[in-house]
Amino acid sequence: MDRKMGNWYVKYRIGQGSWKSLDADNRRFWYADPMLFVHEDRTYLFTEAFDRVWQKGKLAVSVLREDGEFSTPKVVMNLPYHLSYPCVFSAQGGIYMIPETSQNRTLELWECVSGDMGRWVRKKILLRGVKYSDSTVLCCGEDDNCYIFCYLEDGGRYETDVYRLNLERFSVEKSFTVHHKENGFRPAGNFFYSKEGKTFRPLQYNVETYGEYIRIYEMDSFRPFSEHLVREVRISDLTGIAWEGACRTHTLGCEGQVTVVDFLVEKDAPIQKAFFLIRRMRNLYYKIKNGERIRK
Repeated sequence: MDRKMGNWYVKYRIGQGSWKSLDADNRRFWYADPMLFVHEDRTYLFTEAFDRVWQKGKLAVSVLREDGEFSTPKVVMNLPYHLSYPCVFSAQGGIYMIPETSQNRTLELWECVSGDMGRWVRKKILLRGVKYSDSTVLCCGEDDNCYIFCYLEDGGRYETDVYRLNLERFSVEKSFTVHHKENGFRPAGNFFYSKEGKTFRPLQYNVETYGEYIRIYEMDSFRPFSEHLVREVRISDLTGIAWEGACRTHTLGCEGQVTVVDFLVEKDAPIQKAFFLIRRMRNLYYKIKNGERIRK
């Protein structure tokens, strides 16, 4: 799979209004993986904030103001390893996050401990020795059961491992695994729901290139798991996102009247290649740390 170099950006809109950029002029960070969360009538936007200097992702939060714009993102989580895809959810009276921490080979559960979503504490490392991408939580049923959909890419093997999350013991138990024939089922944002009660989940189609486009599936049943494709979304389909060089997208979210999406603007400058080497060196360090075989 080809991974294009460049910078990611986030845009959002309210209702059918015009698309607006999230802090697009920031020279220190670019933003990706937009995840919406509503709490006490306030709408929050969590994102990966990629630090151009340190060449790794941190996590940030913005809040939707009365003027219809999101505030400047504030970094709320910074760890030695790369962070992305801040999946935030509420369950059993608490507010939790499962960020992507695949570089550290962990699946981690964090809890919010401040009213402004600015402080988080790690509750538990749920799993070690795993390399899951973009884990996404589905809470369903009268008992508010929570399930984590974890995507695995390993050579030519693609699968979704679904775990039941126990928030009393802060533990997980595998429920089932869905095997895929191609790399087209990596989560692309939170589950969302129609007025009729239908459940949808956006997924990345990455068969030829990372972030080719997004496919939206409707879930038919949970046990046995069944879903069907209802729509494909390319960045060119989103009227008003005109941005020179915009070519890829891998996260889409809807919450109430707010829609968010990210997209890649390709850059092939020598400085981009130099920065990319820094990322590769960090990845190599964590592979060695976790005792993985280094492929030539």
